[in-house]
Amino acid sequence: MRIILGMIFVVSIVMCAVAGGNINDPNHDWFEHQRNLANQSCCEIADGHRVDDADWKSDGAEHYQVRLDGKWIAVPDASVINPPDRPIDYAVVWIWHGEILCFMPGSGS
Repeated sequence: MRIILGMIFVVSIVMCAVAGGNINDPNHDWFEHQRNLANQSCCEIADGHRVDDADWKSDGAEHYQVRLDGKWIAVPDASVINPPDRPIDYAVVWIWHGEILCFMPGSGS
């Protein structure tokens, strides 16, 4: 049981690190401090995934959609983060129990 719990813990850290490279990536700490408008930590509990440009879109009014499992899903407004100090230019989505916890559009937004 301890082995399984340990593996789950490691996988959760690695999944968040996917967005920011790995734990030794200089951007890792920046990712760990991102929060949505509901003040929920993006990386602490969710899986971060890089989103290709073809898999996210905007209606031009700060409302976004992300393609997940082949379906376009509306990003809740409170989940959008767009920090001015972003060290990357690609979009990232953080998923928690099948829901979008955080979404950071690509820098071309």
